[in-house]
Amino acid sequence: MRKIRSINIKVTIALCALALAGCSKSSPSASNFQAAIQRRFDTHDPKCMLYTNYPHDITSLDFGNGTDESHVLAQMGHALAHAGLFSLTVYKVQPAQKASPIWAAHPAWTLYNYKLTAMGKHYWAKYSGIEGGGCFGFKREVVAITNYTKEDSSHYGVDFTYKYIVPVWAKQPKIINVASSHPSDFQRYSEYLKSHEKPIKKTADLTLTHNGWRAEFMDMRF
Repeated sequence: MRKIRSINIKVTIALCALALAGCSKSSPSASNFQAAIQRRFDTHDPKCMLYTNYPHDITSLDFGNGTDESHVLAQMGHALAHAGLFSLTVYKVQPAQKASPIWAAHPAWTLYNYKLTAMGKHYWAKYSGIEGGGCFGFKREVVAITNYTKEDSSHYGVDFTYKYIVPVWAKQPKIINVASSHPSDFQRYSEYLKSHEKPIKKTADLTLTHNGWRAEFMDMRF
């Protein structure tokens, strides 16, 4: 009888612990909200930060006035190669052309072959916004939950801060110079630069599900 009673007590304790764990997981708390937002990050990262036209591996780097999108991406590709993410070889040197009734005169320009290095493969991510191309992405980390407001028992509005996990190569002057000169082409990286490595503020909607809290961001591009 004592053994049976002892087993019953242990089972009761275990069930209570599970019940408490379930309650804890679903309670509206800063720690649960932070965990939910971090799960969202972990399932969607790396986030595209530095776009290129790779794997289109033949790219003009020094022709044009430097303002069109293809030239901007080429400038970034060259900066990324300097940082060690691409190996770069000359494919062809196009000779200068004189002006004609159809086109303006332009100087000679160089076409390069790109190939991802081992480090480049680690950070490379496909991106549907550039046909056949992609980007180098960074991960994000929630720093703190700064405030939350109850809408109803299953919905909360949550203010939080986060930071990008930015590798050393991404802080090289050549990369910063290209991104800073064309902020509209590298919006997320520009956001990181403007933060001066301080936590970035965002807002999320948290919904209670059968699997705990789920985060949806107010900014759909986020």
